[in-house]
Amino acid sequence: MIAWERRLIAALGRELAPGPTRIRATLRLTIVCLVTVVVAMALHLPEIHWLVVTIFVVAQSDAQASVDKAIQRTFGTLIGGVAAILMVAMLAGKQELLLLALAGWVTLGIYLSKTQADSYVFVLFGVTVLVAIPDQVADPSRAVEMALIRIQMLAAGSLIGAAAQLVLWPEDPERQLIDDLTERLDLAVRALDHTVARRAFLPDALRERLLGPGMARQLDLLGRAEALDDRLRARHAEQLQLIAEIDRLVAAIILLRREARERPLAVDEIAAIETLALGLRAMLSDLRRLRAHDQPIPTLADGLIVRPAIMRLYEIAAGLPRSTGFLEIIARRSPPRAPIGRLPRFQPGTSFDPAALRLGIKAALAMTLCGLAYQVLLWPGITTCVVTAIIVIQPSRGASMRKALLRSAGAIAGGLFGFLALAVLGPSMGSLPALMIVAGIGIAGAAYVNVGSSRISYAGMQTVMAFGLVALDHETVAGNLAAGIDRVLGILLGIAVATLVDVFLWPTTARAAAAAKVAAAQKGLDALAADPADRAAKTAAIHRDLAAAVAQFEDARWEMSSRPADRSALMALGRDIERVQRRFLALTVHPPEASGVVPR
Repeated sequence: MIAWERRLIAALGRELAPGPTRIRATLRLTIVCLVTVVVAMALHLPEIHWLVVTIFVVAQSDAQASVDKAIQRTFGTLIGGVAAILMVAMLAGKQELLLLALAGWVTLGIYLSKTQADSYVFVLFGVTVLVAIPDQVADPSRAVEMALIRIQMLAAGSLIGAAAQLVLWPEDPERQLIDDLTERLDLAVRALDHTVARRAFLPDALRERLLGPGMARQLDLLGRAEALDDRLRARHAEQLQLIAEIDRLVAAIILLRREARERPLAVDEIAAIETLALGLRAMLSDLRRLRAHDQPIPTLADGLIVRPAIMRLYEIAAGLPRSTGFLEIIARRSPPRAPIGRLPRFQPGTSFDPAALRLGIKAALAMTLCGLAYQVLLWPGITTCVVTAIIVIQPSRGASMRKALLRSAGAIAGGLFGFLALAVLGPSMGSLPALMIVAGIGIAGAAYVNVGSSRISYAGMQTVMAFGLVALDHETVAGNLAAGIDRVLGILLGIAVATLVDVFLWPTTARAAAAAKVAAAQKGLDALAADPADRAAKTAAIHRDLAAAVAQFEDARWEMSSRPADRSALMALGRDIERVQRRFLALTVHPPEASGVVPR
């Protein structure tokens, strides 16, 4: 087995690792979807897959147990639905004008989703129009009827999904975050123990857990927790700092272990690591008790000479205690300090963003090409390519590659399982027991992926969408396999068209996009340091730029070649992001007015 295969298998193992929380979330999503499917089948509702897909969307990690997310989804669906009804009523039978109207609406939705605070609403009102408009709109009355049905499906799925997250085995994401951070810090201390014991390699189980999703999962949990409690959102900077510092600590320990294999540790260095591990264990004890750690981490003894990697460990560990103050909110529900701030839901004064406009135009062009394709080919069954083209178009090539790969993998997996079920069971799919078994297996598999980290959750939603298109709608259950095949082929066509548009029209690398966001965050920090007025809005905007930079940095890995120059450039970008993050945390967690010093 070659190196890249081992890395791929190891990564999949980490992403698909089971756990009590994941199993509960999978069962919750599966049960709710199964009940919904059975009721919808009994009522002979059309296009049931939209109900299931919407429940999955609401149940994604950043929307779980969040009424606010369900309200946003319902609001965006209603806006898009009203626009869809008006378009089909006025432009039925005028396909060219309808495509132009859709292109303009999609461009507007994508642009606003990149420039406004509540981006989810604007994404939905852009996409819902495409979902709500039927494949054939020659008959205005029939078109309006179908649009209303699809809008109702989307709205009902949003409400059902949100209710399930709140009622059926509700999770406390903040407690999950603390448990996750505690476990990661405990793993780091155990790795230090192995280093002191001069063990060259960590046990496989410890190494896999230490290198697991880590920061990606913790940021997911942080978003979910803040959606439920404004007091936690008010201490966002402290929680973000703790997540980032523990992740840096793990990376520094891994680097130290690599050095120790090449140059063994000296006696003084072993003593220094033991002292540091002792201080970290004291902090672990407080974390488990939900207590802020008010004791400083021990410092290096005077006159002790150690290698730079150990000095860096001490430097990182020294900043951990001051980022645990938010624990008092969970333990004692004490009032928070001034919030980090949220941008207003609509910002009419936002400056023009040419990158967002270009993205909207690219999405509209890809959507238009797909619409023309199924009309020219007289192949209405592949209309799934239209929505796919918009979803796959992303701000950078790396993000588009990741989205296309996850959507392709999910579509192929869900479609194949649906075809297999129909081929094996055939007419038996019309009976309730057979339907429950097949739907349960298909939905449970997709749900298990969907409730994973943000790196793979999108593939789970695509799996259930393809499975629902093939195996849950009346048309395919009745034996029309061609309809299911057409829908899956439409998804693959949409990916191909979006990829071509992304490559040839204003191509942007994730590394360049991340660098631009870092520069924007740096500019915002300069403005905040020079003038603290309107602090809440400024810090919210800076955080948004930093979050986008981190996301683009992750996507840049998809673009990276094996050339040393590319690796060096990506590492330099990571250091720039880390530097700006630390300055942001210094200005928000420990404001300069408290010390009279402006961080640089």
